[in-house]
Amino acid sequence: MSDDVIVHTRAAGIDVSKTDAKVCVRIQEEGKTRAKTETRVFKSTGQAIKDMRAWLEESQVTSVLMESTSVYWWPFFYGLEDAVFEVHVANAAQVKQMRGRKSDIADATHLARLAALGMIRDSFIPPTQIRDLRLLTRTRKRLVHQASDVAVMLEKMLEDTGLKLSSVASKLLTKSGIAILEAIAAGQTDAEKLASLSQLRVDHATLVEALDANIRDVHRALIRVQLDLITHINDQIAVIDQAITTRLEPYRRQIDLITSIPGFSTTLASVVIAETGGDMSVFATPGNLAAWAGVAPGINESAGKNKSAKCKPGNRHLKAALTIAAMSLITMPTTSFHARYKRICTRHGHRKALIAVARSLIVTIWHALATGRPYHERGPDYFQRPLTTTQRRRRIATAEATLTSLGVDYTINTPI
Repeated sequence: MSDDVIVHTRAAGIDVSKTDAKVCVRIQEEGKTRAKTETRVFKSTGQAIKDMRAWLEESQVTSVLMESTSVYWWPFFYGLEDAVFEVHVANAAQVKQMRGRKSDIADATHLARLAALGMIRDSFIPPTQIRDLRLLTRTRKRLVHQASDVAVMLEKMLEDTGLKLSSVASKLLTKSGIAILEAIAAGQTDAEKLASLSQLRVDHATLVEALDANIRDVHRALIRVQLDLITHINDQIAVIDQAITTRLEPYRRQIDLITSIPGFSTTLASVVIAETGGDMSVFATPGNLAAWAGVAPGINESAGKNKSAKCKPGNRHLKAALTIAAMSLITMPTTSFHARYKRICTRHGHRKALIAVARSLIVTIWHALATGRPYHERGPDYFQRPLTTTQRRRRIATAEATLTSLGVDYTINTPI
């Protein structure tokens, strides 16, 4: 403890929970080996957070550290964001307290000590306009999942009637499917009349057979409720889409750069902007961004051997968007991403190949946003092309450096 270099002689740690926060102020007086600490408990209400801020300012702290506990740290960070002292939010995995002597008060004291030492990296906290965009894109995602859940519930309920519309149509809720279900909810049960409402490219006799069902009053009531639910959710998604479009106007150039990459729609591009902020200066390298997104390969080295390791957890919203884009790309044989998937899938299987494509996508996004240049497709034969002169020189230079580091005498006879 005595060998530690104190960066902030007045620091504070905040252990956050849903209902309150334990705040420890740590003061290291000059010439003293032991720091003075004082701990108070503040509720998570707006006024209590203002009182906490006033106490911290009165204590003249210069650095405050809290961990990102679920969403409960949000009101505390927002209440202190523009204060005169530094406010740091750390990943909980980095500041985890050791086992034993584990309590909320001990956690706050531990965080205050880390704040005094200045040894914790900040989590990425985007500006307010990006946080607002995040709320919209994440809410949209939940609503889409809700609509999907209701559609699945509707399809399962229809199995109780023996109606096999989804067996003859690609999707249940197509324009024709909705027209048929609306008619059933209104009381129509005649299979011939229901089939006449369809515009599906299905043999009429087959469709009539699929629509011949035992529909009871309870089924009609449930169909009505579930169709109304889906309509309502879709209306709310449309409202959120409009709000997202409005807030994306300042990021139109970034959206255009991202959508130049195959597999990315405006919806997926808006998720990338909402999660990363669109400013690549925050992430020093493409590898940093890939690790933050949770698509970087894990590292598990022991005794000089590299063992299998999973990707570390990252931003699940961004990872989901990248995975969706990667899933669409592996069906596009005209892209280099598809070629990359095929090469890796042969050796390591579908899941690892999909994550590898997702990593290639986030690296491509980093370069597009950092340089301001749109994506240029390299072609499906990119990995089979002969090396250029520059690439050959780089490969040879790398090989020479490796052999030199191993102390191996060598002679290169291959001409450039």
